[in-house]
Parts: sequence; C-alpha cells; structure tokens
Amino acid sequence: MLIFLFSLSTPLQSSAPPDHQSLLTFKAAIISDPNNSLANWNTTIPMCNWTGVTCSPNSQQVVKLNLRAMDLQGVISPALGNLTALVALYLPFNELHGSIPAELGKLTRLVNLILIGNYLTGTIPPSISNFSALDQLDLSKNNLHGPIPPEIGMLTRVRFLYLYANQLSGSIPSSIGNLSNLVVLQLLANNLTGPIPREIGNLNRLKQLKLFYNDLSGTIPPEIGNLTALIDLILVGNYLTGTIPPSIANVSSLDQLDLSENNLHGPIPPEIGMLTRVRFLYLYANQLSGSIPSSIGNLSNLVVLLLEANKLTGPIPREIGNLKRLEQLELFYNDLSGTIPPEIGNLTALIDLILVGNYLTGTIPPSIANVSSLDQLDLSENNLHGPIPPEIGMLTRVQFLYLYGNQLSGSIPSSIGNLSNLVVLQLLANNLTGPIPREIGNLNRLKQLELFENNLTGNIPFEVGMLINLQTLNLWGNKLSGSIPVSLGKLSPNLELVDLSHNNLSGYIPGELMANLKNLDFYLNLSSNFLQGPLPEEIGKLVKAKAIDISSNKLHGMIPTTLAHCVSLERLNLSHNAFEGPILDTLGMLQNLKFVYLSFNFLSGEIS
Repeated sequence: MLIFLFSLSTPLQSSAPPDHQSLLTFKAAIISDPNNSLANWNTTIPMCNWTGVTCSPNSQQVVKLNLRAMDLQGVISPALGNLTALVALYLPFNELHGSIPAELGKLTRLVNLILIGNYLTGTIPPSISNFSALDQLDLSKNNLHGPIPPEIGMLTRVRFLYLYANQLSGSIPSSIGNLSNLVVLQLLANNLTGPIPREIGNLNRLKQLKLFYNDLSGTIPPEIGNLTALIDLILVGNYLTGTIPPSIANVSSLDQLDLSENNLHGPIPPEIGMLTRVRFLYLYANQLSGSIPSSIGNLSNLVVLLLEANKLTGPIPREIGNLKRLEQLELFYNDLSGTIPPEIGNLTALIDLILVGNYLTGTIPPSIANVSSLDQLDLSENNLHGPIPPEIGMLTRVQFLYLYGNQLSGSIPSSIGNLSNLVVLQLLANNLTGPIPREIGNLNRLKQLELFENNLTGNIPFEVGMLINLQTLNLWGNKLSGSIPVSLGKLSPNLELVDLSHNNLSGYIPGELMANLKNLDFYLNLSSNFLQGPLPEEIGKLVKAKAIDISSNKLHGMIPTTLAHCVSLERLNLSHNAFEGPILDTLGMLQNLKFVYLSFNFLSGEIS
C-alpha cells in the first residue's frame, strides 16, 4: 500500500502547472539578469512566492506579473500568452528587445499592460483588440514602428492610452473615436502624419490630448470643441494649418493650450478669452496675424503667455494689465506697434518680459518699476526713444537687462548700480550720452557689459575694475576719453573679450591689464584710439587669445618678443602705428596665425 501511494505522488511532483512552466519559459528568454531578480524562479520555491508574481488566492493562477525596472535583457516570450488569468503585466523600464508577441492577445482578462521604456521593435500587433477589459495600455519609449492598428478602436474600456516616443507612422485611425472612456491619450514624439481625425471629438471624457512633435497636417477639427472635460491640449511641433477654431472656447476646463510650432494663420480668435481657467497659453512660432484680442485680459489665471514669432500687429492691449498672476510674457519677433502700455506695471508676479523685435515706440514706462519680481527684461530691437527711466533701478531682482537696438537717449541712470543681481547688461546701439556711471562698479555679479555703439563720453570709470565676474567688456564705438584705467587689470581672470576700440582713449596700455588676460580666449581690441608708448611685454600672457587688434593708435618702439607666446593667435593687427625695428622671426612659428597686418609702421624685414 505504501509503495502504491508513493508511485501516485511521483507524477504530481514532476508535472509543473501551466503558469509555472510559462514563467520558466519567459525566464529562459531573459539573457541577462544583473540584479538576480529572477533567482528564486525555480522548482524548489512555490511559484506564488517568486519575485514579481502575484497569484489568485483561490485558483493559484498568476494574476499579476510586475518586473518593473530590473534591468532585464532579452525578449518577451510568447509563453506569457498562456497566463490566461493574468490581469496586470508590468515590464517597464527594462532592456527588453524584439517584438511584442501576438500571443499576448490571448490575455483577455488583462486590465493593465505596461511595457514603457524598453527597446521593443516591430509593430503593434492587431491582436491587442482582444484586450476587451483593458484599462491602461502603455507601449511608450520603445522603437515600435508602423501604423497604429485600427483595431485599437475595439478597446472600448481603455482609459489611459500611451504610445508616445516610438517611431509610429501613418495616420491616427478614425476608430480612436470609439474609445469613449478614454481619459488620457498620448501619441506624442512619433512620425504620425495626416489629419487629426474629426472622430476625436467623440472622446467627451478626455482630459489629456498630447499629439505634439509628430508630422500631423490639416486643420484643427472644430470637433475639438466637444472635449469639454479637456485639461491639456498639446499639439506643438506639427504641420497643422488653417485657423484656430473658435469652438475651442467651449473647452472651458483647459489648463494648458499649446498650438505652437505649426503653420496656423489668421487671427487669434477673441473667443479665446472664454478660457478663464487656462494657466498656460502657447501659440508661438506660427503665422498668426491681426491684433492680440483685448479679451486676453479675461484670462485671470494665466501664468504663461507665449505669442512670439508670429505676424501679430497692432498694440499690446491695455487689458493685459489684468493678468495679475502672469509670470512669463513673451511677445517677441512680431510686428507689434504702439507704446508699451503703462498697465504692464500691474503685472507684479512677472518674471520674464520679452518684447524684443517689434515696432514698439514711445518711452519705457516708469510703471515698469512696479514689476519688482522681474528676472529678465528684454525691450530690444524696437523704436523706443527717450531716457532710460531712473525707476529701472528698483528692479533689484533682474538678472538680464536688454535694451539694445532702440533710439534711447540721455545718460545711463546712476540707479543702474542698484541692480546687484544683474548678470547681463546690454544697452548697445542706442543714442545714449554722458558718462558711464561709477555706480556700475556695484554690479559684482555682472558677466556681460555691452555699451557699444552709443555716444558715451568721459573716462572709463575706475570702478569698472571692480566687476570681478566680468567675462565680456564691450565699449567700442563711443567717445570715451582718458587713459585705460589700471584697475582693469583687476578684472576677472575669466575675461574672454575686451573691446575698447573706436573711442578717444589716450595714454599707455597698462601692463597689469595684459597680465590678467591670460584666460581671454576670444579677442582684445584697442584699435582706433590715441594710445601711445610701447606695447607692454605682458602681451605674451594672452596665450589663449585668438585675435589681437591694436591698430590705428600712436604706439611705438619694438614689437615685444613675448608676442611669440600667444600660441592660439589667429589674427594680429598692429598696423597704423609707429612700431620700429625688425619684424620678429618668431611670428612665423605661431602655427595658428592666419592673418597678420603690420603695414604703416617703420618695421623692416619679413615674417619667415
């Protein structure tokens, strides 16, 4: 009797249950398991205790397989299709390759299929249409190609559909409109073409529609206005044409609307002012024309408004001053005209105000001083005139101040010295007069000081030498006089560019300045002044400089032999001075030197 019982028990131990065997077959297809995540997948440990495996307490069948981020390498075995009780399959963020096996279509109870972040190739198998219970499908961040199969429209229970960051091509199937329970649809960063199907308007539970960075064309369907639950509509970076449909005003739940980087034309519809919940509005880099509608002032929750790089005309509406929560206002590179409305001073939360490249006229409104939160102010390349208001000194948080390319006049206000956080100051190409204020020396975080092409007079203040972080000093094309202050020798060793050319500077070139320019890796330009005396020996310290121009001065004496140490030099101009003596043979040893100008001196010999 004992022998008979033993013989009956033997086959029970040796025959593994189907799920057990299917998982071992899956494991066999894994060629690398660096973390030994599947080490306990063996016959000595019960299957339901294996890493990542969850079983039904009743049937002991596998209902969940979760092997998230375990660095597994290999392919997905078709044997997983035999796990007929499986409800959730999570294999994200591994290094799985090969195709998605069609056999997975046998998993008719599947609710969650998550394969994001692998190296899967091939097409999406039409057999996914069998997943009639599916709630979430995520095949994103793989290398899948081919079309989205129209069978996807049979997943009528799916709420979350993520196919982004693959190489999917072809059009979005109209059957997508059958997914009436869809909450999130993310197809971004593929190669999808063709129009956005009108049937997308059937998805009245949709909260996120992200189709950006594809090659979609055609118009934005007016049916988009049916998506009354939508929170995020992001279509940036396609080839969409036509106008912005006024029906978009029906999507009153929108928080983010991004139609940028397309070929949309026509006006911004005034109905956009009905999107009173929107916080982020991006319409930049299209061909939008007409004026900015005054209804934009109704968007009281707006945090970011980016309308740059269009063909917008007319004035900036005064109603923009109603947007008290606005942090970014970027209207640059349009054809806007008129004055900067004083109501801009109401935007007390504003961090970035960028209006560069328009046809704005009038003066800089003193009310801008109220926007004390500003980090970046760019009013460049307009037709602004009048003085820089002294109130600008109240913008104590500003780091980047660009006013170049206008017709600003008057002196630089001394209050500029209050801007202790300033990193870049560009006032070039205006009609500014008077001296450089000494208070500029207070800007000890300043890296770029560009005041060139103005009518500034007086000396270069000693205090400029206190700008210990300066990388660019560009003062050319003014009427500055006096000597180069010795204090410039104390400037940052990170100085990359010094241009004091085309002024009325006189006196000697301070050796201390040259000695401290050892890291200058762009150029030194002191040309077209009235500098005199010898060229200091310390010029040999400019070992990284690519160009030195000291032409059109009154320098004399020998060319210092230390110039041969400037091994990075590509261009040297010492012409139109009074240098004498032989031309240095060692100049011919500077292997990077391409252009040398020594004419109109009293030199003899030639470069060997």
